[in-house]
Amino acid sequence: MPRSFTLRFALANLHRPGASLRTSLLSLGSALTLLVACTLVVAGLLRALNTTIPQEAPALVLYDVLDNQTEAVTDALLQAAPEARVDLVPLVRSRIATINGRPLADRPDTEHARMRDVSRGDYKLSYRASNIDDVTLVAGDWWDESATDMPRMAIEDREAGRLGVGLGDRIGFSTGGHSFTAEITAIYSQKGLQTRFWFEGIVSDGALDSVIHRQVGAAYLDDATAIEAQKLIARAAPNVITVRTAMLLETARGILGKAASGLAIVAGVSLAASLLVLISVMAAGRTRQIYDATVLHALGARHSLIRSGLRLEYLLLAGVTSLFAIGLGAAIALPLMRYRLKLPADDLLWLGALVACTVSSLSLALGARYLLRRLRVNPATLLRGG
Repeated sequence: MPRSFTLRFALANLHRPGASLRTSLLSLGSALTLLVACTLVVAGLLRALNTTIPQEAPALVLYDVLDNQTEAVTDALLQAAPEARVDLVPLVRSRIATINGRPLADRPDTEHARMRDVSRGDYKLSYRASNIDDVTLVAGDWWDESATDMPRMAIEDREAGRLGVGLGDRIGFSTGGHSFTAEITAIYSQKGLQTRFWFEGIVSDGALDSVIHRQVGAAYLDDATAIEAQKLIARAAPNVITVRTAMLLETARGILGKAASGLAIVAGVSLAASLLVLISVMAAGRTRQIYDATVLHALGARHSLIRSGLRLEYLLLAGVTSLFAIGLGAAIALPLMRYRLKLPADDLLWLGALVACTVSSLSLALGARYLLRRLRVNPATLLRGG
C-alpha cells in the first residue's frame, strides 16, 4: 500500500492541471537538447582527431610534384625512412564541356545559372592508382582496365547530384587544349575529414596521360622522420609543398578546443536561462503542492510517504526530461556526424545520456530539496493561509 500510494501520488502530480512537466520539457528539455547535441558533435570530432585520423593519415602530404621530380622525391623519402610507403598519383585540373554530348550552354534556361558555375569550376581528376583517398563506391563498379574503348569514370556522389548525372551518362572534359569524353560507371563517396585531395573524378588509366604535368602524394612514416624527410625533399625539389599531418592535427585540436569552450558557454547560458524560466513557473505551483501535501498529512498520510512521493515525482520528471533531450539531441547530432562529417558517433550516445541525466537530476534535485524543506512548516499555519 505505501509503495502504491507513493507512485500514484507522484504520477498524479505530473499530469494534474498546472503541473511542471510541460514547462520542464519546453525549458530544461530544450537546453539539455542543445547540450546533448554539442556533446556528441564535439566528442566525435575530438575522438577522430586524437585516434582515428592519426592512425590512418599519412605523416606527409605532397603537392605540386612535377613529372620529372617523382623519382627524386621518392628517393628523398626512402633515404629518410627506408620502410616508408609512398603513394603518388596525377592531379589534372579540367573543366566540363559537355554532358551526354550536349554543350552546357545549350542546357535549359532554368539550369543556366547553375551550369554556368559548373562550366567555370575546376574539376580535379586522377587515376585510381592505390586509391589514395580511400573512396568508397556507393553505386556501380570499377572498370576493367584492359578495356580499350571509351575511357571510364567514377564521379563523386555530391558532384553527380549537382550535375544531375548517373551511371551510363557521359561527360566531356577540356584541359590544356586536350578534350576527352568519359562514361560514368561508378559513383563514390569521400571520407569526410579524412579525405586528402577531394578528387571530383577518377578516370581509367591512359585518359590523362597527355595532360599530366604534376602529381600529389602521401607518405606513411613516423612523425619524427617526417621532419627530416621534409628537409631532404626541400633540397631535391624546392617547389614541392610538404605538409605534416601532425602539425595540422595539432592546429585542428587547438581550434576545436576553443570551439568546444564556446559551445560550452553557449550551452551553459542557455541552460541557466531555461532553469530560471523553469524555477519561476515551478515556484508558482509549489505553494499548491505544499498545501496539498499538508492536507494529505492532516488526513492521516505520513510525512515520510509524502516526501517519498515528491522525490519520486521529481525523479520521474528528470527521467522524462532526459529522455526527451537525448532523443531530440541525438536526432540533431547523429545525422550531422554521419552524413556531413562522415564520422561515427552512435557509440557516444551513452555520453550524451550521462550529461542529460546528470544535469537534469542535479537541477531538479535542488527544486525538490527546497520543496521538502518547506514541508517542515506548521500545517496549521499553511491551512489557515490556504
